Amino acid sequence: MTKLYSRSLLRKIIKTHEPQHRLSSNVDVMVYLDYLLFLSELSKEAQIVARGEGQSEVSSRHLQRAADLTLRRFKG
Repeated sequence: MTKLYSRSLLRKIIKTHEPQHRLSSNVDVMVYLDYLLFLSELSKEAQIVARGEGQSEVSSRHLQRAADLTLRRFKG
């Protein structure tokens, strides 16, 4: 089985963006799981948009519309 992501690289990226915050030992796992949840919700929402337009395939236009809705829900 291949490794999904580099924990050390993800921690470095998080520390670069938020240098003043202390990070717990599993923050990289939580960020990665949140990312996977976002992608899952985005794909579901894009399918709903595509079906609403009577299409069976998801296009970039459907993803863009779904991204607007999904980003609003995930905004912290």
